[in-house]
Amino acid sequence: MNEREQALRDRLWRVFRVEAQEHIEVLSRQLLDLEAASAGTDTAALVETAFREAHSLKGAARAVNIASIEAVCQAIETVLARIKQREIPPSSALVDALLAATRLAGELLAAEENKTPPPAITATVEALKNAAWADAIATPTPPAGPPPLSPAAEPPPPSAPPPPVASRTPPAATSPGESTPPKPQVPAAPAPPPAAHAAPSSPAPQPQPPAAAATLPETVRVSTAVLDAVRVQAEELLADKLAASRRADEIRALVSAFAEHARRWAPIAAELQSVVAPGAASAAPDVAGPAPRPLVASAAERVRAFLDWHKKSAADLETRLSRLERRAAQDRQTLGAHVDQLLASTRELLMLPFSWLLDGIRQPVRDLAREQGKELHLVVEGDAVELDRRVLAELKAPFLHILRNSIDHGVEPPAERERAGKPRVATLSIRVSPARNGRVEIVVRDDGRGVDLVPLREAIVRAGLLDATQVAALDDDEVLQGAFGSGVSTRPVVTDLSGRGLGLAIVREKIEKLGGSVRLESSPGRGAALRLTLPLSLATFRGVVARVDEHAFVFPVECVRRVLRVAPEQIVTVENRETIRADGEHLSFVRLAAVLGLPESPRNPGDAAPAPVVLVAAAGLRLAFAVDEIRGEQEIVAKKLGPQGAHLPHLAGAALLGDGHAALILDAQELIRLAGRRPEDGPASEPDATPAADRRKKLLVVDDSITSRTLLRGILEGAGYHVETAVDGIDAFAKLRSAPFDLVVTDIDMPRLHGVGLTEKIRADAALASLPVILVTSLDSREDRERGLEAGANAYIVKRSFEESNLLEAVHRFL
Repeated sequence: MNEREQALRDRLWRVFRVEAQEHIEVLSRQLLDLEAASAGTDTAALVETAFREAHSLKGAARAVNIASIEAVCQAIETVLARIKQREIPPSSALVDALLAATRLAGELLAAEENKTPPPAITATVEALKNAAWADAIATPTPPAGPPPLSPAAEPPPPSAPPPPVASRTPPAATSPGESTPPKPQVPAAPAPPPAAHAAPSSPAPQPQPPAAAATLPETVRVSTAVLDAVRVQAEELLADKLAASRRADEIRALVSAFAEHARRWAPIAAELQSVVAPGAASAAPDVAGPAPRPLVASAAERVRAFLDWHKKSAADLETRLSRLERRAAQDRQTLGAHVDQLLASTRELLMLPFSWLLDGIRQPVRDLAREQGKELHLVVEGDAVELDRRVLAELKAPFLHILRNSIDHGVEPPAERERAGKPRVATLSIRVSPARNGRVEIVVRDDGRGVDLVPLREAIVRAGLLDATQVAALDDDEVLQGAFGSGVSTRPVVTDLSGRGLGLAIVREKIEKLGGSVRLESSPGRGAALRLTLPLSLATFRGVVARVDEHAFVFPVECVRRVLRVAPEQIVTVENRETIRADGEHLSFVRLAAVLGLPESPRNPGDAAPAPVVLVAAAGLRLAFAVDEIRGEQEIVAKKLGPQGAHLPHLAGAALLGDGHAALILDAQELIRLAGRRPEDGPASEPDATPAADRRKKLLVVDDSITSRTLLRGILEGAGYHVETAVDGIDAFAKLRSAPFDLVVTDIDMPRLHGVGLTEKIRADAALASLPVILVTSLDSREDRERGLEAGANAYIVKRSFEESNLLEAVHRFL
C-alpha cells in the first residue's frame, strides 16, 4: 500500500470511527427505550430506527473492511427484522442479547482503534441467530400491502437463511404457562437480484418528496479539535474587544482633559491679550526715556500671534480628538457585536443536547439496578436542552455518581416498597430545565426511602467534620448538606459501589469547579433529590480582579460571596487564628499574599485604613482573603497554564485583562485548602522523635496468588504503609496472633482457610475482634458479597471493578 492509499485509508477510518460511535450510541438508546416502553405502546418507530442504525453501521463497517463489526450488525439486523414483522416479541431477554451485541460492536471498534486483539464474536452472533428464530408468535401474513409495523419493513434478510420450516412453526408453548397456536408457514423471501448483493438485508429505499428534501438542513462533520481551535481564536478576539474598550476609555479621558484645559486657559488668555494688545506698549511710556522701545512691541506681537495660534490649534486638536472618540466608540461597538456573534456561533457549534450525556449512562444504571435486584423506571424530561460539550464531558463522572447513589442508597428492593405501600417499580427521574441567565438546572429525584438524618449526623461526627455538640445544633437542611463532606458515608461497610464516603464529595467538587452548585433535598419515606445548577458554557466567565503586590488575580464570581472592607479593629484572634465577623458568622481571615508566598504590602502600625477583603466560599468552606486592591468585576477568558503550572493546583489558569496585563485565575477550592495548610502564628510544636518507619501503619495482605500479593503489596507500600503477606487464611491467622497489625486485606477464594473463614476467626478472637478487614475478591455475586459482610468484613471490593484509588480510600478510612 503506497502513501496515498494509506492516507486515504487513515482518513476513511477517522470518519468511520466517529460515525460508528454515533450509530452505536443511538442503537443502544433505542433498545433501552424499547425495553422501557409500556405495554400497548406502539414501538414501531423505535424498532425501525434501531434497524436502520444497525444497517448503516454494517454498511460503514463493510466500507472499511471490518468484517467482525459487519457480522455482529448482520445478526442484530436479523433479530430486529423479525421484531418488525411481529414474528417475535421484544422481550427483556431479547433486548439483553441485542444490548450485549451492541456493546460488543463498541469493543470491536475500540480494539481496532487501539490495535489490540479483538474480542470473540462467535458466541454473541450465534446467540442472536438462535434468538431470532426462537419464541415465534403467531401473526398471519397479510396477503398484500405493507407489514403492520412500518411501511419500510420487509421479509427477513435473505443473507441470514432461516432454519427449516418445522423449526419456524413450533407446536409447543413459547414459555412456561403460555401456549401459542401453530404459525402458518411463511414462504421464503425471493432471492435478491445480483445487483443488490452488497446490502442483502437493507430495507427497501423510500423516495423522499422533493419538498421534504428541500427543508432538510445541510450538515457537515467537523472534528472537535477544529472546533476547539476556532473557539480559541474567537476567544482571542474577546481580548481585542476588551482592549478596544480600554482605548476608547483612554481617548474619552483625553478629550475630557482637553476640555478642562480649555476651560482653565480661557481667563488667562484674556488677561494676556489685554497686556499685549496693540497700543499697550505705547500707552505706558518709559519715564526714564522719551520714547517706547520697539523690541517690547515686537515681543508683544509675537506673544499675541502665539496665543492666536494656540487657540486655533487647541480647538482643532479638540475637534479631531472628539471625532476620534466617536469613531473609537463606534469601532468598539461594532467589534464587540462581531466578537459576541462569533463567540455565540462557535459556542453553538460545541453545544450538545443533554441526551448526549445520558447515552453512556442509561445502560450502567439499568445494569446496576438489576445487579441489586431492584426494579427501576428511568424518566427523563428536557434532555433536548443543550450545554457546552466540555460541561457535559466534565459532568459525566459526577452524574454517574449521583445515579449510583440514588439506586444504592435511595431506591428500596421491590418487597420493601410493597410493604411501604409503594409500587414495586421505583421511579428515578431526571429533569433538565430550560436555560435562564446562562445557567441550567438539573434535578435528579427518586421516590425511595429518603435520607435518614440520624445515621447521617453520626457519619458527620465519625468523619471528623464536626463534633457531636456542633452536629446537634444543626437544622435538618444543614445536616443534609453535610452529606457532601469528604468521608461522610452512612454505610457501615465499604463495597466496590459505595461506602467510601467520597461519592457526594466528588460530586460537589466537580460541580463547583464547573462554576455550579449542588443541593440535597429529602422527604423521609418519599424520596430524595439532588438539585444541580450549571453554566451553559465554559468559554467565558465573570471574575473579580484583585491586586496583591504587583500581581493581578481573578476570583470567579461563583465562589465570591461578597467584597467588603475590614478595619483593623474588626480583626480578632480566636484560637491563634485571625478572624472577622461577616454575615453573622466568624470567618478565618488570611492574607492572600501570605498564602501565595508573595511579599506583603508594608503597613504602618498606626494605619487605620480598612483593608479590601474577598469572602470566598467553596467545598462547604468559607474564608476571608485580604488583598491590596479590588479592581472590579469583568468578563474573563481563561487560558491554560501549561505543564509549568501543573504543580500549582490553586491556579486554574491565566487571563489577559483589558489593560493588557496578565492575571492568574484562582481555584477557590484548592486556595482554601492551601490556606488551611498554612502554619498558624504561635510556637511550633516539638518534632516527633519517633522514626518514620515506626510510625507507619502495619498491614497484612492475604492471597494465594503471588501476582495478586505482589500487586497489592506494591500499591500499599507505595502509599507509605508497612506491608507483610500471607499465602492463605491459616498462615494469616498465625501471623495475626504473633504480631500486631492495623488492618487486613484478604482474598476470599483460598485453600485451607478462605477469606470469609479468616474474617469469622478474627471476629471471634477477643484480641483481634476490632481489626478492620477488607475483602478484595473476584467473587462479585450478591450472595458472595452478603456472605462476606455477614462474616464481619468492613469492606468488599470486587477485582473486576478494582481501582487503586478504591483500595487506598478504603484503607485510609479504616485507619
